[in-house]
Amino acid sequence: MQYLSVVQDFTEEGKVLGSAYYISKLSLDGLSSILSSEISDTGICVNTINPAGLKQDIQSPFYDEALNEDLLDPERAEDLFIYLASTDSNGVSGKNFNAVDWLKSQNG
Repeated sequence: MQYLSVVQDFTEEGKVLGSAYYISKLSLDGLSSILSSEISDTGICVNTINPAGLKQDIQSPFYDEALNEDLLDPERAEDLFIYLASTDSNGVSGKNFNAVDWLKSQNG
């Protein structure tokens, strides 16, 4: 069984009035990390994906649509989501996958 969350890398400063969004993403990341350790002997794999660097269709006052111009199409990362949701990733747990870094590693 797989548990997969989409989280965000908060190495840059958050946007004004975006605290609820940022807290929710940080909470998912923390929950996933702790859950992975707590249930490591059950065969349930817990991982996260950080979509930074992928185009996003976000309707939010905190997201600058102009940022999408230099980003990759999200369809290119479908294989990462499929892999982590499948039994092919059994045994892979407690990891945070950066979608763009994963794509680069797959394309040599």
